[in-house]
Amino acid sequence: MGVASKLKDGLLSALCLFFIFGVGFVANMGQLLALVVLPFDRHLFRSISTWLGSAFLMSGPFLLEDWGGGKFSSYGEQAPPNAKVLVVTNHVTDMDWAGGLSYLTRFGEPFPGGAKAIAKNTLMHIPIFGWLTYFLEFMYIKRDWESDKHTLTKQANQLGTSRLPFALCLFPEGTRKTPKKHAQSQEFCKKNGYPVLNNLLYPRFKAFTLIAMTMRGCVIEFWLALRNG
Repeated sequence: MGVASKLKDGLLSALCLFFIFGVGFVANMGQLLALVVLPFDRHLFRSISTWLGSAFLMSGPFLLEDWGGGKFSSYGEQAPPNAKVLVVTNHVTDMDWAGGLSYLTRFGEPFPGGAKAIAKNTLMHIPIFGWLTYFLEFMYIKRDWESDKHTLTKQANQLGTSRLPFALCLFPEGTRKTPKKHAQSQEFCKKNGYPVLNNLLYPRFKAFTLIAMTMRGCVIEFWLALRNG
């Protein structure tokens, strides 16, 4: 590849990222302006915020499939239409979010803006992404159960009042699977008499149990697998 081609690719990548973050910034501003209706009509605020969120979150499928040339295929039963679902998924790469959004986008409106997730509270402070997902009612936790159980209960009850379909994504493994973390997880299982898992980290059940009992909606198992070639 010549210098001219590299410069061209670099320029196109920069323009692409500039456009994505530009859309995110506009979505953030729109969500802030929509706050004026929140005290009077939460459903209207959610509808506006979800529509703006979709504009930005479409970057996930775009980067994975259109820009990256990846092919996404899903198998299994489809989610019920207009459902409020808890999506339980594995965590194998730093790009799992893009695969998840590609999956949810195939649900139709109001996705991908209807996507929610339980995530570390440090992500909430990331400009554009963190602010946008805060308004989309992502559940941010500190990984301190005594504090998190109250946060999750309150937010799950609030989210349960939504008249819009949504998918709340939960990673029971709690972190991305790596060889080191997998070995540590297997050692933990051996010491405590738990089943030793070959393909997953030993899951954490507290958040799943609390959310499932509070929301009482549909549960989807979504297993992400990567294939080269």
